[in-house]
Amino acid sequence: LGGELPLDPELATKAIAGIADQLGTTLEQAASAIIAVSIENMAGAVRLVTVDRGYDYRDFDLIAFGGAGPLHAAQISDRLGMRRAIIPPSPGLVSAFGTLIADERIDQRITLVRRLSDESGDLAIALSNLASSLAATLARQTKRPLEDVVVETYVSCRYVGQNYEQEVRTYQGHIDRSFELAISVDPSDPSFREKLIHGFHESHSRAYGYALDDQPIESVYLGATALVKSNPVALRPYSGTGNRQSRTVCVDGATWLQAEVVDRNLLLPGDQLSGPAIVVEPTSTTYVPPGFGLIVDPSYCLLLAKESSP
Repeated sequence: LGGELPLDPELATKAIAGIADQLGTTLEQAASAIIAVSIENMAGAVRLVTVDRGYDYRDFDLIAFGGAGPLHAAQISDRLGMRRAIIPPSPGLVSAFGTLIADERIDQRITLVRRLSDESGDLAIALSNLASSLAATLARQTKRPLEDVVVETYVSCRYVGQNYEQEVRTYQGHIDRSFELAISVDPSDPSFREKLIHGFHESHSRAYGYALDDQPIESVYLGATALVKSNPVALRPYSGTGNRQSRTVCVDGATWLQAEVVDRNLLLPGDQLSGPAIVVEPTSTTYVPPGFGLIVDPSYCLLLAKESSP
């Protein structure tokens, strides 16, 4: 809470003392071990959402938010060999801020189990009807003109006999930017059904490394997303006023060093710090370990990276 909530070292000592006794270590070593296990668990989660999708996490920066994320961000990025960690403004409020600036949208699915080789049904007409209905609903709910509404549709498909599906986007736009396997097929295309079949084979191959070109495909459900853009929200920068002090901190379970403790309100674009340092603010705490540097970028994000050796 930016220094407003006093910490109780005696209670902290009492909480760790029993663990330290069982491990036969000092209090500082036991606390450091607890942090090390936590960092390894969080690093494992990063591996899970990157390597499992075919990405090398070392090619990316780590964005840390929430109350505790910035406290461990530098050490997690170092553990993984990532380039740097990025701490956005007011990291403990990132989810709330996301809600504030999020576009308004509604989603709808309808079940439609049908082989794509079946020429008797018209998926394109069903998708068009779903899109039109959803767009009208969102325009009515938001009191926005219909032309402000963007609609994207998709068809969930699978090989006959599978128990999981792949979604194939059927309009350009990709409202859901996280859908990395999106392949667009235009429903107004006369060859829509054939291109949908080809798109599913391609999507399946990208996801699993193979496609069963000779196997029949069936749709499971049709889906649509309607969206209207939110109004822009201007960030108010930090005030430039606050406190700067120092205190000793234990950095590795044994070594105590003098660390600068800085109110984030003081940090303006271009400002730099060298670890060990602590940046405090009402919603989070950012730790800059020894050997790391911090620089404030023009968007008021904190960039943490290992300092170059002399």
